[in-house]
Amino acid sequence: MQQYSLIGFTQSSQLRHLLRSLSNYKLSSIYSVGEISYVLLDQVLPPIANTQKLWLCNALTKIEQQVYHWAASELENSVEFIKSEEQSRLVTDGRLISINGCEIIRSFAYLTEIFAILNFTSDSFSDGGKYNSLDKLLTKAISHIENRATILDIGVESTNPKSLPLSADAEIAKLAIILPELIRLKNTHNIQISVDTYHEKTVKWLLDKDIDIINDVSGAIDIELVKQITNSQRKYVAMHSLLVPVVTTVHIDLDTDPVKYIYNWMNNKLIDLVDGGVDLQQIILDVGIGFGANPSQSWQLLKQIKHFATLPCELLVGHSRKSFLKHVTNKASADLDIETAVVALNLVNRVDYLRLHEIKPLNELYRITNQLRQ
Repeated sequence: MQQYSLIGFTQSSQLRHLLRSLSNYKLSSIYSVGEISYVLLDQVLPPIANTQKLWLCNALTKIEQQVYHWAASELENSVEFIKSEEQSRLVTDGRLISINGCEIIRSFAYLTEIFAILNFTSDSFSDGGKYNSLDKLLTKAISHIENRATILDIGVESTNPKSLPLSADAEIAKLAIILPELIRLKNTHNIQISVDTYHEKTVKWLLDKDIDIINDVSGAIDIELVKQITNSQRKYVAMHSLLVPVVTTVHIDLDTDPVKYIYNWMNNKLIDLVDGGVDLQQIILDVGIGFGANPSQSWQLLKQIKHFATLPCELLVGHSRKSFLKHVTNKASADLDIETAVVALNLVNRVDYLRLHEIKPLNELYRITNQLRQ
């Protein structure tokens, strides 16, 4: 008889960390009961250090027994799953069953979290000028939140190869216009704020602001400054890049395996960070799609993304609307949201974070494909 483990959690990052240590597993949908979420794993786990954010359910409550039954029938593709689905009704984010006044939702959510792009620029490659007023930016931010973004990633300098670099002072001046309102939004909608910057002066200015993540596309901010970021319980994203802004003709040598090249860069970066006293739990690494990888190399990185899961930190992929997609289509960058979503669909639950311009296409594709998974 198949043995399973029911895992309860309130923070998906803790579950993602646990799953990185496993292999060849099947996982149920996420089942939600109020503020608590559950997944069923088709392996018997040894005891884990239970916390308020993650725990192994042993002596199941009555409602947990119902969750277990529904989730097990899903993993087994049994007739019991059909019966449970027929008893359920569609709600905004899943299928709901009410049992003795308690509601269980088989959620359409995924474990990967979304960095939702907010470009306050005039020259970004796909949406420059589209959200260059505060009102438009806030409207877009709310749309992202409604589509289950957990992080708003704010950029005021474009890395478009055709753009001119922005000075740190000019970047700070633009951020000063929009951050107060976005921070108010953060505090009313339970989201995080990331700022996309590689200017050390800007980072220092941000250290006393109510933001959560520094997203450094250069991957080269001084380690002492990284330590200040992480010691203040903020996360730091280091992206692999050869040049910022991008020069499209500069890329990893074609005779070099790009997966091994970037893996080695990431591993060396983590060694340097540890040597500098940085807590790796606060570090996110980004493979840097399009930043030093040509289209063919970018596809290779995405196909072999599992190789980076062994690194002792979280992983981000930012592939949204990027030019590598034009390897298979002639569409303009602004029209690549479906292609972006299909790639994201193949990365969901395999990486910790995805950085997207639009989230709704992924959500719609996921709820369909999740019904069809074996």
